[in-house]
Amino acid sequence: MRPGGRIFLGDIRDLRHRRTFAAAVALHDADDTSGLADLRTAVERQVMLENELLLSPDFLAALPAEVPGITAVDIGLKRAVHHNELSSFRYDAVLHTDPARATDDLPSTQLRWGRDLTDPGRLADHLDDAQGRTLRIVRVPDARVAAPLAAATALDNGSDPEAVLRRLRAPLPARVPDPEDFHRAAEKLGLVAALTPTPGEPGEYDVELRPAGTAPAGAPLGRYRAPAEAAALRLWAHAGEPSRSDEHAQLVARVRAHLTERHPDYMVPAFFTVLDRLPLTANGKVDQRALPDPGLRSTEQGRAPRSPQEEVLCRLFADVLGQASVTIDDDFFALGGHSLLAARLITRVRAALGTELAVRALFETPTVAGLAERLGVSDGSDAFDVMLPLRRGGDRAPLFCLHPAGGISWVYSGLLRHLDPRRPVYGIQAPGLTERGTTPDTIAALAADYAHRIRQIQPDGPYHLLGWSLGGLLAHAVAHTLESEGERVATVALLDAYPDIERPGDDSAQQEAAMTRGIYEVLLTEAGVDPARAAGRDPERSEVVALLKEGGTALAQLMDEDRVEAFTDVFVHCSRMMFDRPLGAVRSDLIFFAATRGGLDGAPPAERWQRYTRGELTIHPLPCGHAEMVAPEHIARIAAVLTEHLDGRP
Repeated sequence: MRPGGRIFLGDIRDLRHRRTFAAAVALHDADDTSGLADLRTAVERQVMLENELLLSPDFLAALPAEVPGITAVDIGLKRAVHHNELSSFRYDAVLHTDPARATDDLPSTQLRWGRDLTDPGRLADHLDDAQGRTLRIVRVPDARVAAPLAAATALDNGSDPEAVLRRLRAPLPARVPDPEDFHRAAEKLGLVAALTPTPGEPGEYDVELRPAGTAPAGAPLGRYRAPAEAAALRLWAHAGEPSRSDEHAQLVARVRAHLTERHPDYMVPAFFTVLDRLPLTANGKVDQRALPDPGLRSTEQGRAPRSPQEEVLCRLFADVLGQASVTIDDDFFALGGHSLLAARLITRVRAALGTELAVRALFETPTVAGLAERLGVSDGSDAFDVMLPLRRGGDRAPLFCLHPAGGISWVYSGLLRHLDPRRPVYGIQAPGLTERGTTPDTIAALAADYAHRIRQIQPDGPYHLLGWSLGGLLAHAVAHTLESEGERVATVALLDAYPDIERPGDDSAQQEAAMTRGIYEVLLTEAGVDPARAAGRDPERSEVVALLKEGGTALAQLMDEDRVEAFTDVFVHCSRMMFDRPLGAVRSDLIFFAATRGGLDGAPPAERWQRYTRGELTIHPLPCGHAEMVAPEHIARIAAVLTEHLDGRP
């Protein structure tokens, strides 16, 4: 930095308001059943798990004495019209390296708020007294934090929850001005106002007024001087410990991993709470009644996701918040989210859905349902359309994902988190899902239909195609169709899809019934419901639908009896195409992902695909069965290979 330069630090969370902010969050989440102990536990948990760096103004005020080259520090409350987390508990600062800034203070005339002045609109009455000096109003109560601070104090003093909530919701007295009132009043008088925290008083600030021409560079932030008792402490006494939250998270992760390795899932606790010590009774035993609630949880009343995009958003919410799952109605901040996590979530949403989204949107609509509406993603009404846009945004050529025998392409939504956000992703689904009996009878006819639909979205190549199981055969057939029309296909990715499978001799009604049972098993598994509950018999569709509703996936919630019947018809119809021969060799290379733990019955070796390409065949083994190819851990590995292949391609 050049001599005389300045460093601006913005959006600094004030350490002095850590408990006040935690109390505000806990009270916002409270309901009629919340007791005093519950609220205090929630506050302690919020404080303990805080993972954002919080700094007291005293930390910055001490820097000139601690860091060579820093000569002065200016601090100011954030300017904001609205009172929320982005404004109420934060401040900005400027670090100066100009030696002259250490001694450029003007003499000041000081007024005490509430005694000498009670209305920012009466500032003009005191300008004659200042006569060119700085006018300083001290100990002004901060309207942005007054109510949360009063509520937090009442909570610490043991007031009942109703009284605490009354403090939080009570209207502010007229003598508690909005900080912006001083800026407006100063501008009318040709002055510059700088609002700095009052030393030693977390709920108050001082106002410094100067004639506009005498305001130093870096205004409207003002000089802050730490109280003597704060200046006597070591520098890091004025800073939070965000690593403590990480240590707790790492400990929980290690404990969970340890238990998962040694016990079945149902024996692994869903929630963990880290305590500094266990509460004990007078007899030295664990006081179970004094143990805190395990933590913030998703509401059971919320709705399940209604589309693949909402499923992606729910997974992102849960991952960032450390929750097992969330509903589309869960409030991000009610589940422990804060500004740092909000930024992390928005970054992941942008990458997954390939769309621009500001952090402010999450503060305004902090639910999956709200963000989905803001983003314009599907609410489930088009969930079974032939062309399913999993991600619309991006300037690269799209990746088209062809459906397996069930006809649904939702399974590919897991790719979104791992692929370049600049590349759109479309799922192609069987027409028979929405219009019964419209799915063509052969792979050749279906490929011709899909190639036409693809060209309506992307008129010219290069094309990128992917498919799992039957979808792989369809991807190859579509590639052959597009190439026969003179187009270039750059990617054909086959997920455990095999050519030349021998058709079984028994094609009876008994086989079709067995296939239907298999379909139900697939649906229940996808919904997170144990398929054993319908095993060994032929359940009615109504029973299958009832079981599906117990699952939390979007697909399960959209399934009614008619939809289950349509899905069954498509599955049986498309399964017969598994035995169709490929249309011929393609010019494109083939990328093959092979399940090494149980593939399709009667499938030839993966090398058989070499007959059907004039390019190169590369085989990537995955340690899974055929049905597990699109599980999260395997889809991530598939996406990594695809990313390397697609890198640098249009």
